[in-house]
Order: sequence, then C-alpha cells, then structure tokens
Amino acid sequence: MQLTQADGPERRVTRLAHAGVQVLRPWPLSDATVTPPDVAWEVFGCDEAAGRVDRTVDNDDPDYVVRGNEAWYSMAREFGLFDADETFLLSVPTGPGDFEDPQWFEVRLAPEWDVFGRGVEEFVLGHGARTPAFVMHSKDGALLLASGWYQFVSSVLVVPRPWTAAALRRSAEDRLAKSGWTDERRTAARQWLALATPTE
Repeated sequence: MQLTQADGPERRVTRLAHAGVQVLRPWPLSDATVTPPDVAWEVFGCDEAAGRVDRTVDNDDPDYVVRGNEAWYSMAREFGLFDADETFLLSVPTGPGDFEDPQWFEVRLAPEWDVFGRGVEEFVLGHGARTPAFVMHSKDGALLLASGWYQFVSSVLVVPRPWTAAALRRSAEDRLAKSGWTDERRTAARQWLALATPTE
C-alpha cells in the first residue's frame, strides 16, 4: 500500500490515525520560531557539532519495531519533543509526492500508537517495513527529531536549537537565493535565520 498521486492530505491523515497519530491542525507557516518545513528535512546532514545525538536499531533485529518505538519515545521524552498538552509537530507532505510541499501539523499520540511499525507500513512515517522516514519538531522550536534508515540500521536522531545548526542555515539561505518559495515561506525563513548566530 504505497502512496500514489491520488493520496492527498486527507488520506495521509487517515493513515496517520491508523498508526495512532492524531492530526489536530495545520501549523502556521508564519511561525518563525519553528524551522521551515522544507529546511527541516536537511536535519540528516547535521553532525555532532550541531549537537546531533543518534540512537540506532539494527534492521535485522527480531524486535525491530519494539526497539524502534522505544528509541523514538525515549528520545522524544528526554529531549523535549512534547509540550504540556502532549502535542508536537509532524512534517506532512501536502503535495502528491512523498516529500512535496511539506507542512507542519500539530499532532498528538493516541493511547495506542505504533510509529516504527504501523506508521512506516502505512507509508506516512516511512517507506514500508523497516524504512522509517519522518521529521518532527517541538512547538517551541527548540528541538528537531527525525528518523531515517540505512543499509544495516535505522536511526532516531535529535538536533537541539536547530536555528544554530550550520547545515540547516545553509539550506535556508540557499532556498532564499532561488525562486520557488511563497512570500510567506520566505518571510518566515528570514525571521528564523535571524533568531541567533550559528554556533558551529
């Protein structure tokens, strides 16, 4: 059951619900405290100098889903993904492709959730079994949390204070130098870049 061009945002919301992720509302692009959604996907290019911390799960681990969910949830708790209402932001594509026109949505976990299992298999938090691909953000802008897969392992990673990460700042600057962004996205990106001087 892979995403097709017929799958729009409503279908993705339904698939996220199957994984125990409740979509509450779109998050305004104008919120400049949060990393621009297009830029946030460049988090995989950050390194330890940006404060990146990884936890990995072997792709051939028989308890892969359990261990992946545990790694994700423990890092989310430890590094502050959730707010007082247990909500956070999830990048959801609003175009027909897998990563086209990403937009932040405010979400909350249902009592029964399965990010690394059902979420990945539904092709909304990844590309099928053992291939996670998602980016999340704390609503206060202080933390990016993501997961990706590699040949032998899957990784859950965090980058605190993402506005200071050189790789993310370069991505925002490169995008601003080109056409393609709406005025709203461009304004928010400039304000995000102005939050602080990079530390790496």
